Amino acid sequence: MGEVSHAQQGFTLLELMVVVVVIAVVTAAILPAIARQNPERQLLAEARRLELVLNEMCSSAELDGRVLGLGLGKGVYAVYAPSREGWEVLKKSPAYEAHTLALGISLTLQIDEKEIELPDDLTGEPQIPCAGSDELPLFKLELRSAGTPVRQRLAPDPASGELVLSDPSTN
Repeated sequence: MGEVSHAQQGFTLLELMVVVVVIAVVTAAILPAIARQNPERQLLAEARRLELVLNEMCSSAELDGRVLGLGLGKGVYAVYAPSREGWEVLKKSPAYEAHTLALGISLTLQIDEKEIELPDDLTGEPQIPCAGSDELPLFKLELRSAGTPVRQRLAPDPASGELVLSDPSTN
């Protein structure tokens, strides 16, 4: 009788190492492209969230017949309502409570074309009051992502009073 050949029963260590190296090289090539897109996506998501909070705040102010306000810090914001002691964060909805922006995203504010210096954190008093959907002051709120030229601007349209979210680099 002849010799019995043994079929290979698995992968060699060298074959497994080659596969691991190929996966590592492909991951290293793709990762920077994914990381570059993340700040843009985060910035847009934060800008859209802020737009929704402002719209909801003004609608709620109009329905309740009272003034509400958006308080801003460089990387945080919250909705405020008047109280006996001044202003306090409105806890009517989780969207109104203090929200810290994603890492690397910051806010800048202009009211009536004047740059407003934002504190590092919330101060207890809102910078943007609203008594109704069409009663916002003229402001420009800009969100910026550190290390990138990407920005998003939120401002009321002077004609309609409606909030407009835009990319200032395309205007």
